Amino acid sequence: RAMSRCSVLALLLATCLCAGGSHVPMNRAWDDRAPRYTSETMSVHDWFAQQLGELREWAGFLTSSGSSGPDVKHGPTPPDAFFRFIPEYVGTIQPGNAAAEWKSPCFASNSGSGTWSADGAEIELKVAESSSLTCSDSYIILTVEGFHVTELFLHGTHKISWKFAKNITEAESTWVKTNGFRVFRFLDNFAKMTEDVAATLELFYPVIHHSPSVPEASAKANIKFLKDYANVTMEPRSIDVVNLNETEFQSGDFLGIIRLDGLDTMQVYGTGAHTGHTAMFMRLDGVLHVVESTDKTNYWPNPNIQKTPWSEWFPLAQAAEYNIRHLPLSPEARAKFNVTAATEFFNKVEGVPYGYHNFLWGWIDTPEDNLPGPLSTQFLEPAFALVAKYEPQVSKRMWEEAFNMRLQSKDLTTVEIYNALAKQNLTFGELMSLPEQDSWVYSDGPSMVCDVFVCEMYKAGGLFGSIADQIQCTEFQNWDVETLNFFDLNYTRPQACVEADPMLPTCQLAGKYRLRLPGFGTVEPYPHMREHCPAVAPEFHRPAGC
Repeated sequence: RAMSRCSVLALLLATCLCAGGSHVPMNRAWDDRAPRYTSETMSVHDWFAQQLGELREWAGFLTSSGSSGPDVKHGPTPPDAFFRFIPEYVGTIQPGNAAAEWKSPCFASNSGSGTWSADGAEIELKVAESSSLTCSDSYIILTVEGFHVTELFLHGTHKISWKFAKNITEAESTWVKTNGFRVFRFLDNFAKMTEDVAATLELFYPVIHHSPSVPEASAKANIKFLKDYANVTMEPRSIDVVNLNETEFQSGDFLGIIRLDGLDTMQVYGTGAHTGHTAMFMRLDGVLHVVESTDKTNYWPNPNIQKTPWSEWFPLAQAAEYNIRHLPLSPEARAKFNVTAATEFFNKVEGVPYGYHNFLWGWIDTPEDNLPGPLSTQFLEPAFALVAKYEPQVSKRMWEEAFNMRLQSKDLTTVEIYNALAKQNLTFGELMSLPEQDSWVYSDGPSMVCDVFVCEMYKAGGLFGSIADQIQCTEFQNWDVETLNFFDLNYTRPQACVEADPMLPTCQLAGKYRLRLPGFGTVEPYPHMREHCPAVAPEFHRPAGC
């Protein structure tokens, strides 16, 4: 359990806006910016929290020192401002080619064109047919080497002299000449967009402030978000801890967990799972343990694949304000589960780092149909490249090694990978959706996020039977594991569980809010399970076979 998959992608845009760039009229240029993350000094989780904190300061400063700006018109409005800073893709300007054209709420007629110059490009944006004298459209133009933000109030022609960064690489130059300049429109004007950023970041208060617990206001904000954006309801519980005898727990039993700190909430929003972390019970040397893959955080003391005695783990989980559901294995699965083989697998991988290398790929199964809202592959492609340019160790851990695995290449940078894609007639979306393979070993070992580790334990224990070789656990997300038909649908709960949650079929062990796991234990494993499954909030409709 480290960071939510969805929030990582949303941060890419917000980090760009916070830090500034070589084409943005802001004071914080990236050209001489030193990387903030090195794997030797901080975890990716800590780097992420640091970026969120800086972003919150930036958004708070702008919203407190500036006006709200002119009116802006937009499409259907979400229930609140969360994630409205993510822009929608409207077109690509390819210098020398025909102009890109699109419509916007403020101007019915928009076009973009350009010509190459000796050190960049001259870009023209033409807007006409204004809907209001007080309306404006805000845009960000992205390439792999830089970006430009502009706000258009008046009709007519708006010119941008795009100068390539002094440190532009040959690979970046090749990509820009091939792919041009991608234009994205913000759903709000720039001033209101900073308010959107500030509102969204309030969901992450426990992360930003390194809080070992979750303040009530933060929990309620996250619960509202889950209801509005992911159709997930979590009611308050009158009994928030259920203490059971350890004999109720057996090796292979599943633990589904959510912490209402913004990160887990975004995991639900991105994937449709109702949890942000998963773990498993195992009796090791006669002692009941919880085994899991996680990272060190302000509320969890140790990183990597690990074991913790239940007597120590449960107090830590309560202090962190985990909401925890227990799913016992069914009698059939328990009889089949080879505890010895699963224990041998755990001993082999104990201490392996948390699986950042395949952090995203259990979620993204299709080129476009797993991305919420206006988030698009057209945006993510240059955004990944910009993060790689200024935080190379982050990109190496989060996607570069994984992309190299997919292309069977070695040590290519993000933009070099993009150019190699073009030679193979693959798109960026198609690259992201290529299935991860359990057999891949990265520079720091096999890569397993929390649910992948649990799935691999079930695989090692024989629960996938004869199709084990056709199951890629690294393609799973939390919901995929929760819905496996390994769990007891006819469990007789102890009376303490019934009293705490009369309506739940299994026990919720901790948490102030009720954690439901709809569809748990209902899906029979099948070859190549969940490798190509679309699902988008808030309904997360999945076709037959998914």
